Amino acid sequence: MFNKRPVLAFMGLCIFMMAIEGIFSFCGKKKCSGFLNPTYDDWFPYNTGRSTFFLSPSEKDSLFISYTNKTEPYETSGGFESKSCSSIGATIAGNTKTNIRLNIDAMDNGTFNINFNFGGLSINANAITDTGLASTGDAPKMASLFSGSINLNNKIYNNVQAIEVDTFSSKPLVYKVWLAKSRGIVAYQKRLGHTLFVLQ
Repeated sequence: MFNKRPVLAFMGLCIFMMAIEGIFSFCGKKKCSGFLNPTYDDWFPYNTGRSTFFLSPSEKDSLFISYTNKTEPYETSGGFESKSCSSIGATIAGNTKTNIRLNIDAMDNGTFNINFNFGGLSINANAITDTGLASTGDAPKMASLFSGSINLNNKIYNNVQAIEVDTFSSKPLVYKVWLAKSRGIVAYQKRLGHTLFVLQ
């Protein structure tokens, strides 16, 4: 006569294991907020496909934003090996008509970090505040100056951070850049000839 006990025991074990896996899957999942940093958005208000135009006394230039991306809110996968929130960041990439590349990469996994590179002018910061990019704690300090208002080639810009890099050890295309809150890059100065380009 067929013995049902082993079959029932096996089915019971399967149901038990499925229930345990379901519990771990449910409990292991974690909701991740995505990249949410209003201060970052204020200083770098760029969208894909946007162009901005700059003028020097003798030249014209334009910056085209070819790519922008931000981590959207998401939920981690569950299971026995549940993952924590990771790779929460934002990226901006662009290029000027005179081949000056712009790359901005920000990460915010509980600790904020941002790399700003424009024409070889490279800045690593671990904070972004109402006065711009900042290096706090043991992070390497940057040469910068914040102004509530500044006149650049007879154009007035408010809430501006000027950042300058040392050209002795490196040879960047751009050695000084001005960032304005709600505007992004409003001016930059090339290393050769110290030509100043101002947002129009």
